[in-house]
Amino acid sequence: MDKNPFAWDNSSSDLNSKTVGLSLTDGNGKPLNLAGQELEMFVPRNVKINPVKPMELNHFEDGDPPMRVHKFNRSSIDAAVAVQIMTFHPEIKFMIAVRYGKKPTANHYDYGHIFPTLEASKKMKRKPHPFTFVVAHTELNTLLLEGINISANGTVKSEAELLANITAKQFYLGVKAINKDSLGDANTSYALRIYLPSCKMFNEDTNTWTSKGCRVRCFLLFAFVVLSDQFISVSE
Repeated sequence: MDKNPFAWDNSSSDLNSKTVGLSLTDGNGKPLNLAGQELEMFVPRNVKINPVKPMELNHFEDGDPPMRVHKFNRSSIDAAVAVQIMTFHPEIKFMIAVRYGKKPTANHYDYGHIFPTLEASKKMKRKPHPFTFVVAHTELNTLLLEGINISANGTVKSEAELLANITAKQFYLGVKAINKDSLGDANTSYALRIYLPSCKMFNEDTNTWTSKGCRVRCFLLFAFVVLSDQFISVSE
């Protein structure tokens, strides 16, 4: 379909999918009963229509601290944070640390992940992508709400109301080559991309797009019902 079938709805401006409905059946055409089961669906990304922003190359220079820190803004409470990294030495191993509002350290961060080496990745499944780490929007929103008073003047506020009042949106990403000392003169350069994918479903009852119950799973070559994504320019 060339046109947005829900263009009449103000919340549908970010609809970017040619799939409006989906019916799953068995070989005889009988609908499948998926009650209580989890369904993963992968949709190929057309890079000609939705080009991928080039990754930014970074270098560890002599005298640099062990962890290089980048910062970025998360522009929507419906957005997950996806970090993709590319390494150039077959045995180098990188750790990333995501922290809200403060620069991370090797011991203090909100979300951490260690990417495999290039050699180890050859034996891994390609779904999900071994060099992409994702923090779901629900986890991020829970983090933003920590320590916030849920009531004001005796009135309990909803999560949406509390999130709407949060003005600080800055996150920090630390990148550290955790095994470079054991590799001698290894290439510790890395290419990095940070982007904000989101997953939304159309609620027939409220005639709105919602991220409730939806979770981004996999990106780049494939996407899990990804209806919008925003690439982020990172700065050190």
